[in-house]
Amino acid sequence: MAGCAQGMKMDAMIPEDALDIIISCIIDRTRSHPDIKRGASSRASLAIKNISLAYQKLHGTLDCSSLQKAAMVALPHRISMNPASKKQAKEIIAEITSEVLFDVFSFDLLKRLKKEGLPKNSEQDDLTWRRGAQSEYPRISSEADKKQFIEELIHFQESQSSREVHLQNLHTHYTDEVRKGKTVDPGKLEYAHLKKMLTDLEDEGFVTMLGGGKGYHLEGKALAILLDTSWKESSGKTHAVQKMHQLEKINVRRYLPGDVYRMISMRHTLKMLLKKGKRIKDISLQDLRAFDKEKSSQKDIILCIDVSDSMKEQGKLLYAKIAALGVARSVIARGERIGIVSFSNYGKISVRPTRRESEIAEALLNLTAHQYTNIGDGIKKAREILLKKDPGQQKEIIIMSDGLPNISGEGLSTEDFFSPEYSEMNEFRYCIGTPPSRSYAPADAAAIKNTRTMFKAVLARNYAVQETRKARERGIKISFLHIGERESDGHTFARQLSRLGGGTYHTIQKISCLPQKALELI
Repeated sequence: MAGCAQGMKMDAMIPEDALDIIISCIIDRTRSHPDIKRGASSRASLAIKNISLAYQKLHGTLDCSSLQKAAMVALPHRISMNPASKKQAKEIIAEITSEVLFDVFSFDLLKRLKKEGLPKNSEQDDLTWRRGAQSEYPRISSEADKKQFIEELIHFQESQSSREVHLQNLHTHYTDEVRKGKTVDPGKLEYAHLKKMLTDLEDEGFVTMLGGGKGYHLEGKALAILLDTSWKESSGKTHAVQKMHQLEKINVRRYLPGDVYRMISMRHTLKMLLKKGKRIKDISLQDLRAFDKEKSSQKDIILCIDVSDSMKEQGKLLYAKIAALGVARSVIARGERIGIVSFSNYGKISVRPTRRESEIAEALLNLTAHQYTNIGDGIKKAREILLKKDPGQQKEIIIMSDGLPNISGEGLSTEDFFSPEYSEMNEFRYCIGTPPSRSYAPADAAAIKNTRTMFKAVLARNYAVQETRKARERGIKISFLHIGERESDGHTFARQLSRLGGGTYHTIQKISCLPQKALELI
């Protein structure tokens, strides 16, 4: 290898205080390599370090060969390859580690780096920024600040078309907020500091940095910490959280012969092992904990979530996501399945019924707001999913919405809609005092537009009612969680729809109470 003369040799010993620098360089090369779609995270660097230190204990020293072996064990399954690449993940990691160890680093370079520190951010080498910034910018100071930052990131992602967010766009967003007269933490207005805040969140598993640090996407853990915080703040104020803990106690028992693998609760099993002070190798069947499968109470649930434009206001969509994750956690703890359907212009299946909380969290984070409120199509999609599942299961749809349906599945886009031949429209216009005509003057445009909007709303409500009836006829219960004022048309509609669907309803006026009230529906 041409670079070996200036780089380190295979059997060269690596000083322990230089290990972090070399590992960081390897990790950052995975993020900028053209054959890699998604590079390794900060957790991957910890894995390399732990394996390297294990080799050091085994052999007494740590050399380049051992570090390369550690990277080959820890990294291939932690990266995603570009579909167009003809290389295997192991080949790429071998190339990267060889380049870093034997072409990039030398003992002279390591001595200089340890003495001077790495230089600050540059477009050519993102690694230099990551290490240099550690000492220049402080970590997020408190849990409250961390929670607020995560909430802001989720809010911003809701306005994006993709789950992957460009850091430059986030920085521009904070700059625009200042122009609008809003108060913003000064650290978020400095690009390098903002990037450092995101890498701190990555270290804790809340985000994953992409493209050499130029972008990121949120992980399900970000939504989970907001849910946990919400429950802590409401502890003792409502019985919803207590209900969640009671479910865990009632529905988890010892493993019995004949229990299938999916019934085993890994979380409760690990808790029992820690309580008994046992090691993994000492585990027995008596230590396993399983969900108590009660056929009479098993249920498949679909959360039908409104993602119309109005849900972006006052953080309603964020709290709906937190509430949905809380419901999912409770349902899964009972050994039941839950899925997500979102609706705006039309209904969309986000995740089919599952018992994996991580799938639900990822799906919820990917929800973004659009224009209209098509409740009927959301119910239709949820009904179609549930009818494909086990016919012996109980089935329920829970709707979360802040308004009335204003669009249906029927086409309403042509002028023919207003012609005398459109009988349903004619009846509607007679009812509101504007009988049909074969022609209309341009001056009537505003009145026609208003009539059309009113008729669309009527059709939309009828469509939602029809889909509710179809679901109820097939044994599916429908409940409604309305976000808004109690004395409103939305509240009245939610109550009527839930009664028609044989379910229950709640109206939430204080948005922060949504996660706790949602639990009361199940």
